[in-house]
Amino acid sequence: MGYIPIIDLKSFPNAYNKGNTSIMNPWEFFFIQPYNYSLEEVKLYAKNIKYYKCTGKENRPREKKIYYNKNSIFFWHNFEEKFMPLKKEIIKDSNSIMKQLFGNSTNILGVKVRGTDYISLRLKGHSIQPKIEKVILDVKMMDKKYKYDFIFFATEDEIIKKKFIPEFGDKLRVLNPKVKINYNYNNTYMINLNENIYGNIEYIRNYVLNTIILSKCLDIITSKCTGATGIFILTNGFRNAKIYNLGEY
Repeated sequence: MGYIPIIDLKSFPNAYNKGNTSIMNPWEFFFIQPYNYSLEEVKLYAKNIKYYKCTGKENRPREKKIYYNKNSIFFWHNFEEKFMPLKKEIIKDSNSIMKQLFGNSTNILGVKVRGTDYISLRLKGHSIQPKIEKVILDVKMMDKKYKYDFIFFATEDEIIKKKFIPEFGDKLRVLNPKVKINYNYNNTYMINLNENIYGNIEYIRNYVLNTIILSKCLDIITSKCTGATGIFILTNGFRNAKIYNLGEY
């Protein structure tokens, strides 16, 4: 249509700015805008601005199917690199963290498991998550076969962490946020409304760093969720990938 797209997460209250529309555009903490314009530059100098509200029905990666479609992964990977590239600062930080966690090793198994509101609310249409005991067994089988130097584990769920971490000793690596979520499983609320996450850019930054690191692992084991979609969009490819396809809630 001839428009230059700009992502605006500043001008309206949302989970990333905690309702404070005076802060920097949260999108630009992590990503470069298409064509290198910033939201502030556009507001100052653009002569013709048209606002579009994304409803979630627009074309986007298919969270439940992308893992099995190499053409779709290729398309969205190229789309990310061209139109929403990660900022150099966060790529540099992820490389530095990987060096601290793994040294020079690239023989790493990435593991991502979703919990909290997925398993508490069991929202209709969301992917069913695997039992952590099953994940632990599969990780042990993969490790026995491929003899990884390290296992990098990511989840937002403290209960899952307490079950998983003791099983793998010194081989395990995690990148925890500075605050624990302490999600209340008896309440019916989405995780992004948790008081330790809502508007917490540092928590979101940790989440992005986890996603980047997982995308650079040699092999991956993951449940289906939007975070896993991000991993597959960022990756240049995995040698082996196990995705739990357990249907929907």
